[in-house]
Amino acid sequence: MINLILYTSDNCGACKRAKRYLTSLNINFIEKNISNDKFARKDLEDRYIMSIPVLVKGNWEDGIEGFSPNLYNEFLQKHNVL
Repeated sequence: MINLILYTSDNCGACKRAKRYLTSLNINFIEKNISNDKFARKDLEDRYIMSIPVLVKGNWEDGIEGFSPNLYNEFLQKHNVL
């Protein structure tokens, strides 16, 4: 089982869609909300990531920015989650 982390924020429509999509597929993930988690925000800033959502595998082994079902499907299939 791999660990998936989804970086989100409170006022992000794409983040809400990403969460709903992963949940609809019964995929377990950890949500890190940069609106109220300064360490999560720093994680992204340290990697010069300026957009959300960000879906990450494990300890930053692989990740994608933004949300689209096709992008997420490819990412999840690549890591044998789907």
